[in-house]
Amino acid sequence: MPDDRNPALYRRIGEQIASVRRSRGKPQSGLALAVGLSRTSVANIEKGRHRIQIHTLYAIAAALGIEPAELLPPRVARKDKPMPKDLENKLKADEKSSVSDFLSKLGGDNDAQD
Repeated sequence: MPDDRNPALYRRIGEQIASVRRSRGKPQSGLALAVGLSRTSVANIEKGRHRIQIHTLYAIAAALGIEPAELLPPRVARKDKPMPKDLENKLKADEKSSVSDFLSKLGGDNDAQD
């Protein structure tokens, strides 16, 4: 199962793994054999259904002949969520600033949470 906090991240990593694997002409079974996984595990990683462990990411990158960072999606700049007006109206200026800072640091890639 993907991480409930950011399932889109695992989907994007899996899509990148699948894309590179296909461009190298390597079947899922070949990649699985090279990294010591089952073909089903590779399929689940590629679909974003399985949280990939860092050592597995490195092993997959090595098997594909690339750097691990090439399998990671670029960090997407977050769009700050505006503070709800009813909350904003109840807060003092310094509280607004603190809450605004807190909201801007929440969760990273909010639009990817589906």
